[in-house]
Amino acid sequence: MGDIYGDVVAGDLTSLRCGVHFIRDRTFIRTTAVASRRLIETGRLLEVMDGVQYIAVVSYRGLYVQVWIDAAVQIFYSVGAGFGVHIAFASYSKFSSNCYR
Repeated sequence: MGDIYGDVVAGDLTSLRCGVHFIRDRTFIRTTAVASRRLIETGRLLEVMDGVQYIAVVSYRGLYVQVWIDAAVQIFYSVGAGFGVHIAFASYSKFSSNCYR
């Protein structure tokens, strides 16, 4: 991997990127391996798979229409406040300024 600090000073970031990717991937692989081994040793792998299935499979039970309507109303309130801020900031610019530059 070389001297990472020297490469950064010299402007060569490719070796730094390789080092970052290597450390990131190695950490992910080690964490996955240790967690898998621990789950297999304790016999809780099936419980974990049930949890993953619960997260991954979409269930349409409990989707109430009123909740989605309230969420949409909240979004429009937020957008309205954002437009108010834009209009307030726009009032400070000169009428002849070119905003399309």
